[in-house]
Amino acid sequence: MKRLAPLMILILALSLLAGCGGGKPKSARAVADSYLSYMKSGKYLEAAKLWDYETDARKQNEDWDSIVESQRTLIIDKLAEEKAASLKMWEGYFPPATKITEFNETGDSAHAALDGGRVSGLDLKLVSEEWRITGM
Repeated sequence: MKRLAPLMILILALSLLAGCGGGKPKSARAVADSYLSYMKSGKYLEAAKLWDYETDARKQNEDWDSIVESQRTLIIDKLAEEKAASLKMWEGYFPPATKITEFNETGDSAHAALDGGRVSGLDLKLVSEEWRITGM
């Protein structure tokens, strides 16, 4: 019985971890709020990770879905790093007073109207069951 106790604890722990996966995806509004927060605080890599890279990748490479997922992740991570560098140029466009004044979601697209900064809005799209920034 003493030998079974560690094994039973391990099985219980693994089953609990298996149940902790995925959760509910973020809403379009939550993604817009996160993006705005990251841009206002200078967290450009985090903001860049919220952009849609998958749509353009599919347009440029018809075999995108046949690429191993780990490779697709590496490609998207590299694109996010490049995007983060370009987002740094927008530094003064999102002062602390910037806020979402209106939010509209229609089907698989959404728009957040902004006020208090030099960017008037954010566009979002539902891509692979996740909301992504597509423009500002």
